[in-house]
Amino acid sequence: MASNIASAAMWAAVFTPTADEIAKEIVAEEARLREIEEKAYWEGWDKGCKEKVIERLRNHEEGCWLMTLNKQPIYRHLSQDDIADLIEKGELRLISLNNIKAIVAEWVDNSRPEAQDPRYLEFQKRFQADMKEGEYRIIR
Repeated sequence: MASNIASAAMWAAVFTPTADEIAKEIVAEEARLREIEEKAYWEGWDKGCKEKVIERLRNHEEGCWLMTLNKQPIYRHLSQDDIADLIEKGELRLISLNNIKAIVAEWVDNSRPEAQDPRYLEFQKRFQADMKEGEYRIIR
């Protein structure tokens, strides 16, 4: 009987985690949960932001164009509804520029003819400079 108790104690010592091991597991689990929460937060933020931008475009809010040069729309032939459609189709990507508190749109496919327009290229150069100077988020 004594050997059974000694054997059980030995196995318990081998398989019982130490306080450090338990603490490391707790910290790792908390980090994993924070990562999941952060991902869910940003997915919700992106979805809400995109929905609001599309709503503003569909409501034809003045000044809501997303692609402008010197405060003038780059593509005068595209209506706000057209731009909303392009966002919904995934042909335009939204970018939040935190340093200038603006949301802009860029073509996902830079080989398309619209992306070769010299006014768009200048616009792209400017907002990419803003991206380098401050925080930004590509809205997915």
